[in-house]
Amino acid sequence: TIMDDGTDFNFTSLSTNSSSAAATTTSSSEKYLYKALNLLKGDVARTRFALAGDPDRYSYNSVLDAAAKCSKPSEEGRDDHNTALITKSCLRGMKERGIQPDVLTYNARIRGALASNGDEAAIRLIDELISDPNLEPDRYTLNFLLSPFMRAGRCEEVWSLLREFYDKHSRGEGSNKINHSMVSSAFEAFLNTIVQETGEVDFAHEIFQSFFLPLPPKPARRTNNQRMHVSKIVHVTSDDQPLLQQQSSGADGDSKTNLPSASSRVGPVRNRPIPSTRHFNILFAGYSKAYLSAFSRLGKFHSSTVKTSDLPSDLNKYVTNNTRSDNMTHRTTTIIEKVCALLDAMLDIGVPLDGFTVTSLMALPSTPENVTSLLERIEPEMMVDLNAAAYRSIITAYGKVGDPSSACWMFKEMIQSRGNQAKNAESWNVLFGALSKGCVTGDNINCDKDKALDILNSSAARSQRNMLSLSNEESIMNQVISHVNGKNCLDASMALLDIMRNGTILPEGFSIPKPNSQSYCLVASALSGYGTTFEPDSSRALRLFRNATAEGVAADGRFLNAVLRCFGDDVEGALAAWKSDIGPAAAAQEGRSRGGGKTRPGTNLMAAYNGLMHVCGRAIRPDAATRIAYAMNKANVEPTEVTLNSYFAGKRVTMDGKDDNVIATKKNLRLENQYESLLSVECMKYNTKDKRQSKDRKIRIILSN
Repeated sequence: TIMDDGTDFNFTSLSTNSSSAAATTTSSSEKYLYKALNLLKGDVARTRFALAGDPDRYSYNSVLDAAAKCSKPSEEGRDDHNTALITKSCLRGMKERGIQPDVLTYNARIRGALASNGDEAAIRLIDELISDPNLEPDRYTLNFLLSPFMRAGRCEEVWSLLREFYDKHSRGEGSNKINHSMVSSAFEAFLNTIVQETGEVDFAHEIFQSFFLPLPPKPARRTNNQRMHVSKIVHVTSDDQPLLQQQSSGADGDSKTNLPSASSRVGPVRNRPIPSTRHFNILFAGYSKAYLSAFSRLGKFHSSTVKTSDLPSDLNKYVTNNTRSDNMTHRTTTIIEKVCALLDAMLDIGVPLDGFTVTSLMALPSTPENVTSLLERIEPEMMVDLNAAAYRSIITAYGKVGDPSSACWMFKEMIQSRGNQAKNAESWNVLFGALSKGCVTGDNINCDKDKALDILNSSAARSQRNMLSLSNEESIMNQVISHVNGKNCLDASMALLDIMRNGTILPEGFSIPKPNSQSYCLVASALSGYGTTFEPDSSRALRLFRNATAEGVAADGRFLNAVLRCFGDDVEGALAAWKSDIGPAAAAQEGRSRGGGKTRPGTNLMAAYNGLMHVCGRAIRPDAATRIAYAMNKANVEPTEVTLNSYFAGKRVTMDGKDDNVIATKKNLRLENQYESLLSVECMKYNTKDKRQSKDRKIRIILSN
């Protein structure tokens, strides 16, 4: 190490002596940092590199910044000792040479403190910088302070600092396009930090409103026939009544939707920079994440109604039976209102939409009509054609709201519009995902799994015909869509998979990609979903698995999980398939490379075992599930809470609408509760890495004769 007496760090000794403690705790990046630090010591700069002077502030700041980038949270198994030591050595060297720290020095130290989970240390450095009359925080300092200040409840100081920065660079003397561009770029970073690191999207929205959006919004300069208001996007309650009925903006620009008002904390703002597409996209992404999170905590995604029995039991203390649905509706409707108003402001100002805008917005609609209305609203405003990512988000949205026919139509549009960009397997997998959603009635009440696809009369197809004034006969159907039109979702999935396996060449000029593991996984999911109310076709699922194996497709754990779910409540059949085919395939794929890196040990087997647990739940066989948990331990795969949840998810499918005692008698399981308790104990062992168990008390039991 670097000693306080100034002696050099012995890098050669560290590199060659693998048994030393330093070698086991020092990363390769830190070793190079030590070498860089040695170059700053003594007269190395003059003697080794023939430089005229000693290292300056820039030299030390470079090492400090590199050390900050290498800083790691102390909870990863060790204290961040090495980078802290390098930082102290740099500061000591600067002090010995009489070099005063500047804002870049502070920024590097603040960044390192935040990376080491040191909010208090970071705030102390920020306060020290702000109180220094010779230094002024820059845009990077402000970006660093946002998260710790907001977590510490110092939001008023955030407003004040942002206003000072804005006044200096946007309204002061010499304000020009270059300054406006810098301010716009800086606020992009500010908004992104607030949304991504703190989740306070409303706070970010208010900042954006205060500094960038004109008040009131400029009136639309288009006729009502040319422009549809965002009020078409409504969220429907269980009574099918629209909750959001906004009025169309008239010529005077009056609108009943109000964006957050400009905060009185910043006062009047003039000479506002023009907001960018990225500003809006950051907020749209934040609201979309908040919207999905609200549904995820309540156990339902994109559903217009929620049954009382579907809500998690831990929410009972927050809402009553009569207010659960109202509470969910209020939260999601508030988000939709803000997104609608923000989108209206974006289009009124004339800020162009891009593919990311569409992707974020498509997370919000809750019915096929909502998705189509949103498309009709934004597509004419697009400055560029929809890219492949935007098309994929639209297809996914139609799948989630239970309109696989419209999803197929948009897939056809993507093939015709994007061509080569739509030829990868990932684009086809999005359609498989939409079709698999259509096979599970429980995921979306709008979906009828046995209903044949009517692509030409789908909501998306009718909308395009109206926009282009085409008749039904003039609508174009390509080769892929013609193969699935008239089939139900499951048969359509199988037909598409066969087309991909055969390597068909489309008239559009590109060959259809070969299916990958995710393709087979989604088709198996469609098959398993179809088996929730009908007799599952396990033989068909095994044939699907064997076809994938014969074609060299990796036996991904999620694919195996879906295949096992196709066995329904046939525990014996699933166990036989596990022993003969699925288990060996899952074990053979352990530790395989995926996405540029290797998966964690046990990941593949864990996903496959969870499929077995789901089958046990369908059969209400906690005894078999407990034996599987023991087998997992023997295979060095520790069962977890996810394993337990897989069992209960399968059980819920069987128990839906049925009496517990009737099923227990039918299954001849008098010890069901006892076995489930034992299974819970086996799957909920104390885990030091689980933060939820950090406050649990550990008891040591000592046995003696």
